[in-house]
Amino acid sequence: MSRHIAKEIAAKLEIKLAAFLLKAHELGSKVKWLDVEDTRGKAPKVRVYVRKSIRLIGGSLVDCLDLGTIEVRRDLQRKGVLTAVLSMMERVNPWAAVFVENVMNPDVADAVHGLGYLTHQPETITEGHPLCLFKLKQ
Repeated sequence: MSRHIAKEIAAKLEIKLAAFLLKAHELGSKVKWLDVEDTRGKAPKVRVYVRKSIRLIGGSLVDCLDLGTIEVRRDLQRKGVLTAVLSMMERVNPWAAVFVENVMNPDVADAVHGLGYLTHQPETITEGHPLCLFKLKQ
């Protein structure tokens, strides 16, 4: 059941992400909040803040699709939503990397590292230097 919910959320976000990517390419739009609404009047299931950026990775400037923020409603947490969203972002990303900004939760950091993401900043999660992670396209 959990995986089904996570895949459903990722599929709905993919439609909205595709529209953002088209705008980013055609109009130069660079930021967008993407929501998956709940049809029963509850708070949104998931809100994702995405951005098109250029990052210095390994000494080179790299075009990236950033995941700046992901808000997952409490009853949907720990059900694979982040994993499904990142997998979808990797698949549809037209640029060289997916970049996950400012990871403040050590459990989230461990999960994202487990998906093959590399540390962009020091591995310690401190107030001055939040952890950022990236994954280059294969």
